[in-house]
Amino acid sequence: MAGFEIVSEVSTRETDFDGTRHDAWSDWTSNTAPADHVINQNEVKVEWLSDNGSENTHEIIYENLVEIIPGTGIKLPQTIKVRTYARSPKGKFWVGRGWSKVKVTGTYVKYR
Repeated sequence: MAGFEIVSEVSTRETDFDGTRHDAWSDWTSNTAPADHVINQNEVKVEWLSDNGSENTHEIIYENLVEIIPGTGIKLPQTIKVRTYARSPKGKFWVGRGWSKVKVTGTYVKYR
């Protein structure tokens, strides 16, 4: 079955001379399944491509739930959204910037 790939990344400013750190969230990046398909949540994989700083994470949310078998209440998503977070490194004297970069892949399942 066909699939999707989402790459999400974010970068911060350098930690300041006095040790003040900076953080940032990326914008949401989304992918919606084709008509009559849903996202197979069991097949969603996250691969860290690059990171630096004192904190790095990602967030995934699912939207547009559809009942795949009428009357059962079993719902699966048609849309996946991904964003990343980074915080610059601890330390003083401009120790560098923070960044996060992830790749999220998955597959679709035809439900009707």
